Amino acid sequence: MESYKTDFIKFILKKKILSVGSFKLKSGIYSKYFFNFGLFNKGKDLCFLGKIYAKAIIDLKIKFNLIFGPAYKGIPIILSTAIELAKKYKLNIGYCFNRKEKKKHGEQGILVGDKIKGNVLILDDVITTGTSIKESIKIINKYKYAKVNYILVAIDRKENIFDKKSFRYNNISSYKKHLSIFSIITISDIISYLRKNKKQYSDYWNVIID
Repeated sequence: MESYKTDFIKFILKKKILSVGSFKLKSGIYSKYFFNFGLFNKGKDLCFLGKIYAKAIIDLKIKFNLIFGPAYKGIPIILSTAIELAKKYKLNIGYCFNRKEKKKHGEQGILVGDKIKGNVLILDDVITTGTSIKESIKIINKYKYAKVNYILVAIDRKENIFDKKSFRYNNISSYKKHLSIFSIITISDIISYLRKNKKQYSDYWNVIID
């Protein structure tokens, strides 16, 4: 595993981004663990987050003209990433995010930031069934000269949830065949790290693996 990925795992464990217990997720399922990206709530946290996303983007050699972040947790992700891309990698990339509700005054609309066009890279925090990403794709697809080819999330939960209504498994991979979906780390990476450090993180290990 690359060193920046290990650093990211250490950071989310130190900041308690990963919580264990009983949680009902946005998808409606219950889980023994939850990732709370709202705890990236300090300036240094966001600097670190931007460095991790930017490093992943550069390593993956993703070609794009704009980064898009779903409201609300995607907003600090794209802002910190855009700053790091400009500062360290000299890439002056535009960014855009959506509002939950349409604004009726000022610039109006549901979008804030640069114009949506060209190859759009969606950045998000955690992927389960990809609900927020699907909503973002619908927004972007309304623009004639824009397309989504790449998605990058921090953590892939590797869930495969059966939807009784559609009678099929509901995951982002089955939503669009042409999408390239990347994650900085997966739940498997976290488990592998916890396995190597059982004594230090016994509370996490005992719950997640149980």
